[in-house]
Amino acid sequence: MNKCLSMTYMKFFPDYSRADRLVEIFRNINIDSKIDLFEERDIQYIVVRDLSDYYNVKKLSIIVVGIALISYLLSTRGENHWIYFKKYALKNYRYDVDEILLKFVENSPSMLRFKDKKIRRIHRYIDRVIPLLERDFNIYSRNLLSFRNMLAKNMETNLMGKTISFSIKMFYYVLKAYNILINIPMSIPIPVDYRVCIFSILSKVFKNNVDMNNVGLYARILREKYANEIRRIWNYICSKINVPPLRLDTFIWTTVKYIIDSKFDLNQAYISFSKNFSDTGLRLGFRKILSIGV
Repeated sequence: MNKCLSMTYMKFFPDYSRADRLVEIFRNINIDSKIDLFEERDIQYIVVRDLSDYYNVKKLSIIVVGIALISYLLSTRGENHWIYFKKYALKNYRYDVDEILLKFVENSPSMLRFKDKKIRRIHRYIDRVIPLLERDFNIYSRNLLSFRNMLAKNMETNLMGKTISFSIKMFYYVLKAYNILINIPMSIPIPVDYRVCIFSILSKVFKNNVDMNNVGLYARILREKYANEIRRIWNYICSKINVPPLRLDTFIWTTVKYIIDSKFDLNQAYISFSKNFSDTGLRLGFRKILSIGV
């Protein structure tokens, strides 16, 4: 059978015994007390924090949620996408929200793929969501579930979908940048993107005889065909360690950055991770989660 065709029929299976092992590792390294460290080093949060000096919280929230809604199938790496957005937003902070959003889609090098579809999505966001967010900002900035429900309804998209979950996470980042404390509901699932799927494979919570040289390709299959199962197993893990999925996502996103940068050489990824995180427990957790030399 053709190799590409055989991968189309590839089956993955969630491994809850392995999930329990990850729960044990996360508890041993006290991951719940260290998520802030990862969030504060997340380029997405850094961008939002830096922009908070130039925007009020409502305007920045509206812009960042809009950008998050179109942050899929990017034509650049995610880090570069957000760095470009920061430069663009700093240059154009005097413009109206509508103009900032539409010109970003039209001009950003990260928006080359499915640009027309993303422009239509931004128009829907401008027409349906922004008036409600402007009117009821004080309500939504205190209740992320209500905001999630309103956003999904008006964008006519899956309540559990990746872009909705990610938009809630970015809204949370804006609020955090302004020192507005808010609880993140455990019921909002992890955004199932490429990096979460890579981590799901390499941490072995999803099982298959995966060739390391093809992890990236297999992650795309997971994302397309097993999103519900991925959300379910990470919800299970997060409920056991008492960390909301949207917050654990930052640990995963950061960890996988080192894996991608190392071209999936896990030992090299560990070395790079260790240079940036001095905490011995985190280093050991990294090795155990990815089964490096253990």
